[in-house]
Amino acid sequence: MSKADVVDNLAKGRRAFTTKEWVDCLIRSIGLEPQAFDEKAKRLILLRMIPFVERNYNGSFPTLM
Repeated sequence: MSKADVVDNLAKGRRAFTTKEWVDCLIRSIGLEPQAFDEKAKRLILLRMIPFVERNYNGSFPTLM
C-alpha cells in the first residue's frame, strides 16, 4: 500500500466520525478515558495538545466559556 493510499483511507475514515467521536479518539490516543471528562475538560485537554502539533505556538489560550 502506498503512502497516498494510506492518507486517502485515513481521510475516508475520518469523514465517518462525528466531531464528538473524533475528539474522544484523540483523547483516548494519549491514554485518557474520554468518558471521565465533561465537554469543557475535553476542550482543555485538546488545547493543551496544541504545542505538540503546532511547532511555534506560544500564544495565549482563548476563553473556552
